[in-house]
Amino acid sequence: MNDCLARILTPVSRQDFLRHYGGREYLHINRNDPAFYAEFLTAAGVDRFLACDQLPAAFLNVVRDGKKCPIEAWSRVQTSARGQETVAVTERLLDLYGAGATLILNRVHLSIPGLRDLCADLTSEFGFLTQANVYLSPPGSAGFDRHADEHEVIVMQIAGSKHWQIFPGGESVRDLEMRSGDLLFLPRGLSHAASTSVEGSIHVTVGLHPAYEFELVNQIVSMAKETADLGRPAPPAFADQETRRNFDTAFRARLTDLLARVTTAELLDRYYRAAVKQQPQAWPGRFSDLCDLAALTADSRVSRRRGILTHTRQDGRFLNVEFGERTVVVPAFLRGALDRILGRESFAVRDLEGLLTDAGKIRLVREFVRTGLLQIEKL
Repeated sequence: MNDCLARILTPVSRQDFLRHYGGREYLHINRNDPAFYAEFLTAAGVDRFLACDQLPAAFLNVVRDGKKCPIEAWSRVQTSARGQETVAVTERLLDLYGAGATLILNRVHLSIPGLRDLCADLTSEFGFLTQANVYLSPPGSAGFDRHADEHEVIVMQIAGSKHWQIFPGGESVRDLEMRSGDLLFLPRGLSHAASTSVEGSIHVTVGLHPAYEFELVNQIVSMAKETADLGRPAPPAFADQETRRNFDTAFRARLTDLLARVTTAELLDRYYRAAVKQQPQAWPGRFSDLCDLAALTADSRVSRRRGILTHTRQDGRFLNVEFGERTVVVPAFLRGALDRILGRESFAVRDLEGLLTDAGKIRLVREFVRTGLLQIEKL
């Protein structure tokens, strides 16, 4: 089993973490270890990211004293044969940072390798999408004012320190200091504010996107739209009281019938399928694998690429494996081979189960490599 979550929670166990997760209680792990998150991000990694002259401005924010700096202050419009796009100007970003502004690098799990791997592993463990933002705060600064996030977050202090205020209820406040290597978990809706003092700060916020109960209700709404029995219009304003009462009685009966037929598992499955389609698809190593595809043999070793969510549904005699915008169709009698392909362990192509020749096994694996779910470990 992947143990990325256990790694970043050390010394707290995943079972203890579950007592905080999904509730109103925060969790602070104090380590003060500057090297603890080095595999995911360092100040040098931030430098490499900012060294790009083609950073899309849409993925950055600049905030000072609770207010966003206008995009015109730190970006420029670039024109090419393909059209125009707005890109960040690193020099202006650094000038604003020097003047007390916090730089926010959004969705960097798509562009910084260490954070991409972190979110890929956490996505595999949680079974839902995760994403990462980076906050670069100069000394003596505050970014956003007191606020609450609409989803759970894990805060990882990469460098420097930051003072946090947590508001667990009413106007009560708890103060804590985040130092290098520390971790802070904040449940959805818990108000907080953060600021720096004598030193700057780099921290990563990992956003967790589980299926909240209200999102399961949204799935019920989607099912209601697909149900002919719940497609009737409500009575117009001029309708008499008897018509209104009859509608109320019939509507409640039809709604009750729908709720009686729906299971939580079905709602979670619908939500999960949507997440499977929405996940990032710039999976690393794809080009190298495509170059080596023709050289694949029965002795080659492959494994499932980390962090890819999949959904398998049966359609008659076939199994449809969905991941991202991809669908690979496999005969249902190859369920054993598919179980190995979807597993977490590497395997030799010839070890696939089922009534397949080596050539058939190579063709099957080749299709999953071509579409990105499998990666080649050894030719």
